[in-house]
Amino acid sequence: MVFLMQSTSSVENIGSKTKIPSTTNGSPIESAREISSQILSDKEANNLMIKLLNCITIDSRNRKVVNDVLQDINVIERMIARSKEILQKECTLLEIAVPVNICGDIHGQFVDLLRIFEQCGRPPYERYLFMGDYIDRGPNSLEVICLLLLLKILFPAKIFLLRGNHECSLINQAYGFRDELEERFQNGDLLWIKFQDLFNWLPFAARVGKRILCMHGGLSPKMTNLDALRHLKRPVDPIDDSIEVDLLWSDPDAKMSNGPNDPNFGPSLRGISHHFNQSAVLAVCQQCKLDFIVRAHQVVQDGYEFFAGRHMITVFSAPNYCGKFNNSGAVLAVDEELRCSFVTLTPSKYRLKVRPSKQDEVDIDDVMNEEDDKV
Repeated sequence: MVFLMQSTSSVENIGSKTKIPSTTNGSPIESAREISSQILSDKEANNLMIKLLNCITIDSRNRKVVNDVLQDINVIERMIARSKEILQKECTLLEIAVPVNICGDIHGQFVDLLRIFEQCGRPPYERYLFMGDYIDRGPNSLEVICLLLLLKILFPAKIFLLRGNHECSLINQAYGFRDELEERFQNGDLLWIKFQDLFNWLPFAARVGKRILCMHGGLSPKMTNLDALRHLKRPVDPIDDSIEVDLLWSDPDAKMSNGPNDPNFGPSLRGISHHFNQSAVLAVCQQCKLDFIVRAHQVVQDGYEFFAGRHMITVFSAPNYCGKFNNSGAVLAVDEELRCSFVTLTPSKYRLKVRPSKQDEVDIDDVMNEEDDKV
């Protein structure tokens, strides 16, 4: 079993001049004057990345303001096209070498994404695996997903992106991403379709160092071995009872009652997918020769939480989620020897604007927390 230790940080001052190394001989690249290709060039990607890394200022009310540098819809569309080409070449189950930093939900909290890079190291010097839920709820979903895609374009062997349940159309058209695009662009509805087409190519799972399995949600009763993950088909926007839905939606539950068909899997409070118990985790670890499993998907107060005797870890990387949970965020750092440590990010002292959801929605996280309070 890998020994896990904790390190903490409350880094705030990333500054407005954060730099990631240029891909062309060390100097920032000027903006392309003409757009002649349907695919974003490395020069354009590098230029836009640098703009994003320097777009934050602090206003008179002590709020970090993300200035809009993503105004050219044509450039964004070509970035999507370039990213899609890269994702199409990746397997549904990624094999990722160590060392690597494993991140959970970001949810449009762009300022906190930059804090992660400042504290854990910047690509291409550090390798990252993000486990989905880049968008929705937070104020800057577009900035988050665009920066991650630009890094994927420039450093494809250093940035790996899994799919979360919020990268599904039924969710992100209701929880903020589609609204954000339609507010910012005249043809935002068409841009949303292009993003969704890209999301349908995101991988569902990753194996780190041959010993750590990662996904956004959790386990599936249909997952009998790793080949079941390798053979998943893309593109897909999963909505039915399937392995894909379980990988995006399922949750661990120590108090779960036995399910009708499998004692290790029971009904979910979310109304979709399953809950699973400790026995399900131990069985998968034994069958697939894993040290442990890492997932995201749920707010946890310290940014990380153990389950099944440390054979499963929930990692959540959005501190003070939705501006109301006052939780820490965390990143799981895995070194060359598969030794693990946590980097935690305390809630920022700066105020966070939260994007409202549609009023007729049921907030899943509120439901889950209400149920926890009853126990």
